[in-house]
Amino acid sequence: FLEAAALRGVESVFELIDAWDSSLGGDWFSEEIYQKFIVDSDRVVGTAKLLQKALVERGRPDAAYLPNAFNEAIFDCYRIYPKPSEFVSGARAVLYFGSLYGEWFDWDALYLAARQAPDSLFYLIGDSAPRPEAPSNVLFLGGKLIDELPAYLQHSDVAILPFKPGHISDAVSPIKVFEYLAMGVPVVSLDLPEIRDYPNVHVTRSPEEFAALCAAPLPKGVDEGFLMRNSWGARLDRWRQPRS
Repeated sequence: FLEAAALRGVESVFELIDAWDSSLGGDWFSEEIYQKFIVDSDRVVGTAKLLQKALVERGRPDAAYLPNAFNEAIFDCYRIYPKPSEFVSGARAVLYFGSLYGEWFDWDALYLAARQAPDSLFYLIGDSAPRPEAPSNVLFLGGKLIDELPAYLQHSDVAILPFKPGHISDAVSPIKVFEYLAMGVPVVSLDLPEIRDYPNVHVTRSPEEFAALCAAPLPKGVDEGFLMRNSWGARLDRWRQPRS
């Protein structure tokens, strides 16, 4: 594909979105092909600071940093969405959506939070079979379409990111956090470098602190400036700027 693009004068862009030199690379990862994409692409971009640094170290000092963002046409906090039928009226709602697998997902922290907040319901959206050891207030809702997610967020009290810090998670720009914040929902997360300075994101240093904050009353609110800077439209404007 790189050679075909070069022959036709088409600009090629390599976007590094994960630490592929990990279990994420599975049995298909090739160091040789990985390096070829980095060296031979016209432009390269890392979606996390650690990924941009890796690109620089592999010979691309021009590597751009361009994290994920949210789709403002879908996640519109000013719309009124009906409450999802799975949500129990009167119960405090804690929401997570995304992958429910992988070594980076901290089930222990999640279950500790659920046990310490027995009056809250923890709704998990994603493709995974319910785990038999889950506390009774952890509910598995299965997969949903992306345009269904704003309704779940609007009727949630807090959204969570229970990812274990480490080689994989530290190199992630979690798109779900932008979507959580776009809907004005406070976020409780374990400590990931990419989101430490985001508004209304409560970064915790341990599973115990994570659990305590999941049970705490946290204010909702939208940071308009942050959203203006972190929509996909804003990313496109930044990408279009002339390279120095």
